[in-house]
Amino acid sequence: MKTEFIKQNVGVDISKGDFKVCFSGMTSAIDVVKLGSKTFDNNSKGFTSLLEWVLQKNKGNAELLPNFTLEATGVYYENLAYFLVEMGYTVHVVLPNQSKKYGQSLGARSKTDKIDAQILSQMGLERKLNTWMEDQRNAEEVDKEEVQIKKKQPGVDHYLKKGKELHFGYKKHILTDENDMQLSATSNEHDSKGLKPCLENQDEELAIIQIKAIKCMIM
Repeated sequence: MKTEFIKQNVGVDISKGDFKVCFSGMTSAIDVVKLGSKTFDNNSKGFTSLLEWVLQKNKGNAELLPNFTLEATGVYYENLAYFLVEMGYTVHVVLPNQSKKYGQSLGARSKTDKIDAQILSQMGLERKLNTWMEDQRNAEEVDKEEVQIKKKQPGVDHYLKKGKELHFGYKKHILTDENDMQLSATSNEHDSKGLKPCLENQDEELAIIQIKAIKCMIM
């Protein structure tokens, strides 16, 4: 009897010279079934051989295109990831600590490339993972946004990134002396920079008051 799958995924544990893969499928009963595993050379010939092997293993479910889940091992995964995307496959790239924690949740105690590939294969079936090229495009859009904003503000060459938001320009920590002279600190400078010139030639009591005022504004 033919096994019907609702999802398929190929886990890839990659190194400089080769990569281990594990091809698995998830049934409508949410059971994970291993369809095969193999090792390929980490080069263009190995990439082509991988797809030929996947197609051969997937003969009974040709209408269901498998996804690929790779571990971000240095830069060794990138050529394969680009190749798979160009061939029309969905690629997920996870960090080593993510796959490690997932493996621990399965009770995996041994660690070999073959076991890691199997863990990545099951992880891609059971977890909702980000699509790799979407992450790449989002990163590129942020880079473009930074360049555009910096061009619009030629006098500002420093910005801070907090979470997903970019913050440009000057902090609003301001000190004025008796002549209403204003002091502003740029985002990449400590707020106390520039205080010394303002406090010179003033009596000790006034200097203490001004320092306290700056401390309150910063807090």
